[in-house]
Amino acid sequence: MTGTPPNLFIRSANRVVSLLIRTGLPVGSMALLTVTGRRSGLPRTTPVSLTPYGDGWSLGSPFGAVDWVKNLRAAATAEITRRGHTIRVRATELDPEEAGALLKESLSAVGPVARRVLRGYFEVPLDAPLSDWVMETSRHPTFLLEEMLDSGVRTGEAG
Repeated sequence: MTGTPPNLFIRSANRVVSLLIRTGLPVGSMALLTVTGRRSGLPRTTPVSLTPYGDGWSLGSPFGAVDWVKNLRAAATAEITRRGHTIRVRATELDPEEAGALLKESLSAVGPVARRVLRGYFEVPLDAPLSDWVMETSRHPTFLLEEMLDSGVRTGEAG
């Protein structure tokens, strides 16, 4: 499974959002995800939207198995930067049943403009039954991110 790259609008918006997050400004649910590249070994950073989930966050890929997903699968750890603070997290890919509910909930929670932009990457309507969203997870990997308290990388709350 490969991903569908974000369109020009999203790539442009990602640059702006990344700059705002790097300056420490709150940008809704957005954060910077930094993962070690699976081939290069270099840190790779991309803006992502996090949804609070349990003691951590859920992170779904609207664009499928794009590079950050492949890197996160390989590394199983990452750093999240939000509001001027960085924390280290452990990533666990969720099973389809759990991921389906989270994908549907996450897409429902974003604003109307973001929802309109992202809808083109999903094959099921927002009001589809959960079973359809469970099937959709094969195209949209979803992770649970939990803070690694013993990492020593922590520079504050990523909240």
